[in-house]
Amino acid sequence: MDEITTLWIETLKKNGSAFLRVKGKSMEPFLEMGERILVSDVAPQSINIGDVVVFNCRGGLQSTGVEIIVHRIVDKFRFSDKLYFVHRGDNARLLGMSIFAEDQLLGRIENGGFRRIKARMQTDILARKFFIYFFILKQLLKKTLQIQTDRGTDANG
Repeated sequence: MDEITTLWIETLKKNGSAFLRVKGKSMEPFLEMGERILVSDVAPQSINIGDVVVFNCRGGLQSTGVEIIVHRIVDKFRFSDKLYFVHRGDNARLLGMSIFAEDQLLGRIENGGFRRIKARMQTDILARKFFIYFFILKQLLKKTLQIQTDRGTDANG
């Protein structure tokens, strides 16, 4: 992370809230590029479907190289004692979803989008559930392969 991002995260954690300027168009029309938003530090358990959150995707499940992302929560689930969030920008295609873990959550948007009457949410419950099941299947497959690899190492060792 660069120094400014690190300083912003420290300020958020210390003060319980911090302002952030929107970069990009993924949340249009709800949030516009350049709009100033207030982010509050919240517990992951308090996040609801429909909330707009800020998270750190660096080192995440599907890291894009960008560090801070502002997206809407379209679903959430618990897997292996960890809370996961399915997110997508309001301006994204239906299947333009991804997942992040509770430890990547930075905060929830407490303002923003006031100039727009209603946020556009184009979510299909079947697509969301398929995405979650695919994620869980992928994680279980990784664990199974790791167990088989470990057994093969033990047998050869």
